[in-house]
Parts: sequence; C-alpha cells; structure tokens
Amino acid sequence: MIPQFSQLFIYSPDKSNSVCKIFISTPSLDKEQTLGRLFGIMEIESVDRGLWNTIHTLAEAMERDYYGEDNIQLISGSPNRAVSAEETFEKSIQFFNDKLIELIKGGKLANLLDKVSITLGILKERKVYFAAVGNSSAFLIHQLKSQEYRLVDILQISGSKEEKVNPFKILANIVSGEINENDSLLFCTNSLLDYLSLDKIKQTLTTQEPATAARHLKDLLMEASINTAFAGIIMKLSADPQAIRADKEIRLPQKSLDHLVITEKTTEAYLSPPLRFNLKKYSRLIGSKSKTLIVRLSIYLWQTLRHKMSGVPAAPARRVTPRPVPTVTRPLTQANTRDNETLTELPRMVGSNDLLKNLIKKCGAMIRALRQIVRPAPGRPRLSWSDVTNHLVNQLVIALKRWRALPQLSQRLLLSALVLFLLLAYSLITLAKNHVSDGEQQQFDSAIAQIEQNKNGIESALIYNDENRANTLLTQIQELRATLQTKTKDQKNTAATLDSALAALTLKLQHIIDVTPQSVAELTDAAATMQAGTFVLVKTQLYTVNLNTNEIYRIDPAAGTAQPLGVKADTPQIRAASVDGNDIIYYHAGNGLLKFTVGADRLDPMEANLANQENKVQDLAIYNHRLYVLTPGNNQIYRYNRAGNTLGAPSNWLRDGATIQNTRNLAVDGDMYLLTDSGEVKKYTAGAQQSWLLPPLVPPLTNATALWTSLDTPLLYILDPANGRLIAINKSNSKLERQYRSAELGGATDMAIDVKNRLAYILRQNTVLKFSLE
Repeated sequence: MIPQFSQLFIYSPDKSNSVCKIFISTPSLDKEQTLGRLFGIMEIESVDRGLWNTIHTLAEAMERDYYGEDNIQLISGSPNRAVSAEETFEKSIQFFNDKLIELIKGGKLANLLDKVSITLGILKERKVYFAAVGNSSAFLIHQLKSQEYRLVDILQISGSKEEKVNPFKILANIVSGEINENDSLLFCTNSLLDYLSLDKIKQTLTTQEPATAARHLKDLLMEASINTAFAGIIMKLSADPQAIRADKEIRLPQKSLDHLVITEKTTEAYLSPPLRFNLKKYSRLIGSKSKTLIVRLSIYLWQTLRHKMSGVPAAPARRVTPRPVPTVTRPLTQANTRDNETLTELPRMVGSNDLLKNLIKKCGAMIRALRQIVRPAPGRPRLSWSDVTNHLVNQLVIALKRWRALPQLSQRLLLSALVLFLLLAYSLITLAKNHVSDGEQQQFDSAIAQIEQNKNGIESALIYNDENRANTLLTQIQELRATLQTKTKDQKNTAATLDSALAALTLKLQHIIDVTPQSVAELTDAAATMQAGTFVLVKTQLYTVNLNTNEIYRIDPAAGTAQPLGVKADTPQIRAASVDGNDIIYYHAGNGLLKFTVGADRLDPMEANLANQENKVQDLAIYNHRLYVLTPGNNQIYRYNRAGNTLGAPSNWLRDGATIQNTRNLAVDGDMYLLTDSGEVKKYTAGAQQSWLLPPLVPPLTNATALWTSLDTPLLYILDPANGRLIAINKSNSKLERQYRSAELGGATDMAIDVKNRLAYILRQNTVLKFSLE
C-alpha cells in the first residue's frame, strides 16, 4: 500500500489570531519502511509571534528524536516491527511531553495551557497511531460499499479527546487503528469545522484524491476571514502507484449547507456540476448510442416522406423515374451523365437502407462536377461558374416547388430529419474538438496535483524563511507548467488560474518591485556624435564621457541639466572610471590613467606602470586610496597604492589558484566582488575566493552589464538590462533583497547609486534615468 499525504494550511503570521504549525515528515526510504511517516499539527491561540519559533523547535525536536539512531536500532532488532513502531512512538511522545513541561516551567506556556492544541501521529503501513489534545479533531471516512461511506469521529468514539491540558502529561492517550484501501483520515483544527460542514468534508474526501481535496477545501476557506488559521492533514492508502493522482473533480450535488460559510458564487459552483463533466457525459452519450438511432430515424423519416409524396407504401423501391430538370446554358450532362443523375435524383435514394453511403456518393459527385470548372478531365469541356450557378438555381427552384407541394406532415418530417442530421454533425464535431484521452487527462491532473503540492511546500518554506528551498520549488513548478498541454476549455481555465498564481508567487519570492523611472537628462552635442559611457556619481553630481570625443559631461539631477565641461582627453578612448574622494580616475585604451579633479574641472595624466597590462584591463575600482585593476587576460587583479598623481609599483592581489577569466566588472568594499560573462558573481577576501553564491533568480542572471557596492551600504547592486531589472543582494548572507523591474531598464549600460538619498541613476544610451530604492 502506498500512503498519500496532503496538507491544508492557511496561516498569515501577521494577521491570524493564533500561532499555527503543520508538518509531515519526509524521511529516507529505509527510515520510512522502519518507522513510518511522522506528522503533526500544533496551534496556540495567541498573537505572540515569538511562540512560532517555540512550536517550530518542538516539531524539529520531535522529528529528530523519533527518527534517531537509538529508535532505528531498537526497531531493527525487534521481531515484531509493528509493536516496536508503537512503542517507539510512545517513547517519543514522552520525550515531547518532557519538552513541553520544560517550556511550562520556563514560563513560556504557563498561562496558555488551555489554548494549546496538538495532534501528533505516525502512519506505518496500515497502522495509525496518534495522540491529540485541545482544540483538535480526527475523522475516519470509511468505505462501506462501492459508493457508500461513513464518517467517524475517532476521538469522540474512542473517548480519547482531551479538551483540557494536563500540565504534568500533556499528551496522555494514544489512539491506534488500522485503515483500509480507499479509507481516508483527516486530522485538523476545530476552526476547519466552523466553516465547513461534515457533509461537505465527507463529500470532498470521497470524490477526490488527497491533493485535489486539500486544494478544493483550501479554495473554499480562502473566502473566510483572513484572521483565522486553518490546518489539516489528509491521508489515504492506495494499492496502485498509478492511482496517486488528482481525480477529475466530478462533484456531487450538495446535501447540506447549514454550517458552510461561503459566498453565493461558491455555493452555486457546488450545486451545479462543472461544464467539463456535462460536455463529456453528453458527448459520450451521443457518440456511443445515439448515432445509429439518429441515422435509422432519418431513414425512417425519409421513407415516410416518400410515402406521403408518392402515395405508395414505404417499402424500398428499386428505381424512381426522375423528374425532368430544366436545361442550362451548357448542361452538366456534358461533363458526366452519371454524375448529373446522382445530383438530381436524391428522392430515389431514400429507399436505400444505407443513407449515409448514398449521401457521400452525392457529395463526391458534386465535387467531381465542380472540379470540371478548375481542372476538367481530358477530352471534356471546361465548365464555367455560370453553368454551375445556373444549375444550382434551377435545382433550388425545383426544391422550393416540391417543398410547397408537400403536405404539412411531410414538411414537418423533413424538417425533423434535417434537425436530427445537424444534431448528429454537431455532436461529432463537438466530440472531436473536446476529446481528451483518459491518459492525457490523467497526466494533466497528476501534474496539477504535483504543482499544488509544491505550492504548499513553498508556503511552508516561506514560514521557515527558507527562500532557497521556496525558489527551488518554484523552478520545479515552472518546469511542470511548461509540460502541461491544454486541449479542453476546462484545462485552459485551470492553466490560466495557475499562471496567475505563479505570477503572484514569482513576485513574492523574487521580491520584485515594478518601478517607473523618470528621465533626468538627455545627453547631446552639436555634432550629434554623443555616445555616453563611464557613468559615476561624485557627491550629488553625475559625470560621464562622450566616448567619441573623450569630452567630460556633468549632469545635475536636481536641475535636470547636462552640459559639457570643455575638458577633453587627448588620448585613445576612455574605457573605465572609478571615484576616489573628489577625484575621478579614468583608464584609456592607450594603457594609461588620467585624473579628473571635480570642482577644478582639470584633467591630468597619472604616473603608473601598466606595461604588462596593455590591452588586458577590463575594469578598475578604488578603495581606501588603493587602485585595483582587473586584468582577466593576466588572470590577476593588481593593486596600486596611490599618492596624488602617482601610483606605486603593482602587487598581485589574487592568491595562486584563483581563476578570473571571462570576468567583466569588479566592485570593492574591503571584499572584492567579480561579475562574470555568464552572470555569476564571485566574492574574494584577502585574495581568496569565498563560499558565497547568488540566490536563485527568476529568470536566471545571464548577461548583466554592471556591478556596484560601497562600504556605506550592506547591498550589492547588479544591473541586468536583458531582463529589465536592477538586483539588490545582501552581501552578508547573499539573500535577495529587491528586484527593481521596468521595461525602461532594457538597453541600460551603467548605473550609479546614491546611498544617502536612496536613489538609483541609470544610463541608457544617451538618457539618464532615476528611480527610488525605497
């Protein structure tokens, strides 16, 4: 037997009027075979959020104790593993009680004993052992017959429900039992029963698999007050691994709504079967039984019609002399006499028992006749459109005359036959359009169930502040979504709802903030040869260089002005820049350095030995009056001590063994951060690489263009114009803090961050943009 677990958990740490925790252990296969699966629900009716860490620690301690090596050895040496599993669970319950007593003595739970609800249990093969106390419930939905189920309140029948907590032995009674295939178990907090009736719970768990049932009940409860926490664990045993999938959500009519607090819209959805089920049912009915009936009824109606028209019995007549057909400009008999007969003698075909076959023959004859217009057979004249249209008009006139000559009963019979034929055609078309094989539907439902399970895992990971795991699960969801093939309308609606939920999850997990950058200034020159580059911020002013002329520009963000300073470098193109106090240090393609003094607006050459770095300098940065020069071609970062316009001798900053090929940018704040061409960011301290990695990003970082940080901020900023975003990473723990997103960031080449005023300045071609970092 294969256990199916699914959890129903709705909890807002900021708004719920209680502190709630739910867990289902995922041990290794050998531990699960030995000790089963441990699960639990814990809730404290308190708004003290510090208690969440308390119950989280309790759950982890219980799991570590139960799956500890002592218990593994104990149960492995037992001749009766079922008995040993129960004894091991009792031992761990005692351990849990001892931990709770320690918290009570410590004062954390002393005044909250009557507000504590706990359910702990294990499922091993068919056996279930659990203990519950406080505001908790446990239900068994037992299958009596094929479609008959009984809901049993386990705690009430066993007399084991402990409403009041004993401070000396919190979990005193253990309930045990065996569940059968197709039986379901529900452990939940009583808040679930305040909003859902037992009839609704029974109906949902007996018509849907655990994953689908949990998702369905959660959708209902989301309509309730957001101040209420809901927690539940659904489990079921399945004999066939292929049966572990979400069912097709065929819902039966509602029996009782007395205790169900939902909106009118939700109620209507439960009172009426879904559209997909109706279409599927009626399409199969038409497809399997009614086709033959409709054809036979059509034949009967045609025979009756013929009888009424001719006054002879409806027995099949072998031949009826056709009525004369008015001639046309070029008769169709020139094309094919037999075809002409088939086109004009429909009444004589009515006597045949194979109506469909004869209709097909007539359609074929019409097609062959029309083909004579476009591509006539050899030796036959080409028919004109006027010949065909004249013939069709004549036939229509004849048909109308015959129609008017028919008695009313015959007209009704003929109309009935036509309606039946149209119904048959429509049913066949609809069936073909909406047809999805059981295997395809099963794959779709299984993928949806897995996605829902991962979504629940994301919610749990966020509660534990484990964003790396949450992002990993989100990536898995996106991969599953890419495999979904939607054919029916219901599948497309499900996929659309899923896409909306994934978009919201992505925004939440990736800390995305949509911004609207404002234009600060437009950079132009008289010759229209402006190409801005090397973007830096000195105090409150921005400076850039026209790469075509090496002229320096100053931008005043407050005034929204940009003006050339009349200072040009008489050197090859300037390629990199960094700020040291009031000085901007420029590197030019002639393998030299320049110093621009802000305020004096003066540009001077610097004395530096860069001979072994020619054509290999990629970027530079200044920290604590020391210049760091990135040279991936030499696989080295050189450090220079600066004294005015002179730099000392270079020293190798990277330690032996470091590899920095394909690196494009560096940023320094005491530590060194390097940005690679592939979007990887490496951290170095004292020349040695650290175990520091970027968090998972969606979409991944592949073609970032700039990197920036300083000693004044705990954040590292990465400019990613390919995805229109500016990323902020916490340098201490490599946690993703923010992603500022805007389509206007596409094509950006550089950035400058004003830490004091929380502003970001972006250089995009010859436009300077800004937005707030709040």
